[in-house]
Amino acid sequence: MEMENLVVKIQSLLNSPYCYQLSAENFVQLPKINGKLLPTLEIDWNTLHILYVPIDTVMKLRTSVHLSYWKARKLRRILNTAYWCYLWPIG
Repeated sequence: MEMENLVVKIQSLLNSPYCYQLSAENFVQLPKINGKLLPTLEIDWNTLHILYVPIDTVMKLRTSVHLSYWKARKLRRILNTAYWCYLWPIG
C-alpha cells in the first residue's frame, strides 16, 4: 500500500523554532474538513500549549485553516484511513 502524505500549513510563528516550547497532553482530536467549494480544516487540539520563551507568552493554535479543493480531497482520503500526524516546526 502506498503511503500518502500532505503538509498543511496551520500557523506561522515568529523568529526561530528554538524560541518556542510546545507540549500537549494528547494528540489532535477529530480533525475534520467542512465545505466542498471553499473547504476548511477544523482542528480541535485544545491541550496544545505553545510558549514563546523570549517574552514568556502563551500562544493559541488556529482552530481552522482554508484548504484548496485538491488539498481537501487528498486530506479527506487520508482521514478516511488509519493515519498519524505530527507538528513540524518550520522556521
